[in-house]
Amino acid sequence: MTASAAPDVKKVASFDFSGPQFSRGAMLQFCKFDGDVPSELQTMKVVDEEDDEPSDRALFGTFPIMNSRSSPKLSPKKAGQDFFSWSPKVGVIASSAAGWKPATPKTPLSRSDRLRRDLKSLLNKVCPENVLIIVERIANAEIGTVEELELLISLIFEKALAEPHYSETYADMIFTLKDWMPEFPSATTGKPVTFRAALINTCQHEFEALSSTLAFDAEELARLDPDEIAFEKKKKKGRVLANMKFIGQLFLREMLNAKIIGSVIQDLAKCNQADTIPEEPMVECICELLTNIGYTLESSPIGKSALTSVCSRLQELKNRRDGSKFLFSKRIQFAIQDLLEIRAAAWTKKSFKTSAKTKEEIRVQQERDIAAQARGRQGQEVEVQIAGAKPLWLNSGC
Repeated sequence: MTASAAPDVKKVASFDFSGPQFSRGAMLQFCKFDGDVPSELQTMKVVDEEDDEPSDRALFGTFPIMNSRSSPKLSPKKAGQDFFSWSPKVGVIASSAAGWKPATPKTPLSRSDRLRRDLKSLLNKVCPENVLIIVERIANAEIGTVEELELLISLIFEKALAEPHYSETYADMIFTLKDWMPEFPSATTGKPVTFRAALINTCQHEFEALSSTLAFDAEELARLDPDEIAFEKKKKKGRVLANMKFIGQLFLREMLNAKIIGSVIQDLAKCNQADTIPEEPMVECICELLTNIGYTLESSPIGKSALTSVCSRLQELKNRRDGSKFLFSKRIQFAIQDLLEIRAAAWTKKSFKTSAKTKEEIRVQQERDIAAQARGRQGQEVEVQIAGAKPLWLNSGC
């Protein structure tokens, strides 16, 4: 547009564009360009609101162009609302003065489902510092039947096996819960079902399921690739080892006696079946269990007898050969050798992985490390422990 042909700005500004005689097409004709129209503008097409034909937005990206029909509309403000709400067609929930509220389920939860949900919520908050608080809240849940008692124990087992770092904490919880849980009459036997009896039944069930836990069925082998099979095998073995550690912690808190533990380790080692060779994962379970309870187990006559028998069996399995090759892998041989050396050293061992600690214990350890560094020494990175000693608070009678 040349300077001489420039429109009168005042006339344009004073022109009434809202009148019925002035359409959008007339507006484009009013402001004309001198010269060729750019190719980008030649593809533009003006569509009236009454026209249902969609506009071409290929030149303007992928964002939709909203017209008066597609744009969201605001509903009138109602009493008690803070904001306008989108129309139901758009699908946005309206805000209200009362705030967001969860939708109530159509069918109310049963007593079992509600108890399971509440117990899981409490167990997710467990740490070494709040065990007594969680135990008190679990007791307030009012366990009223044997089935609910078994549900509580099974949930604690699941958490302990999923979080082996907190095995000691969950074992402390079970030790404290036994004084809070009621007894229930048994329908089959005349003896009452106590918390400890239900716990022993759960431990027996977990022990009997060890072999099936590690096994793969034909469907799993056909469905998984080799990498997934290796991952699942490692996951299952971790669960089995965590089970052994947790059972050992229950023994240290006198929830399981030495007779039960002695029969478990002898059964795993096949002490009464000299011709039967135990599987490598079972031998690893024995080493894991004895590393956690060896000192306390050997202090009792029954436990010492079982321990002597199992260690002799492990020594024989470690040296057994299948032709020119050893029967077990080097990793299992080293695990057996470590266990035998720890026993020979009066069950003292160096631990690089500490158990879960409270804030006060962490603070004390930090002060020791700072004092050691001030004297030009490196902070303590390993702990020398007694493998299988009872907790100090239990020995002190607390």
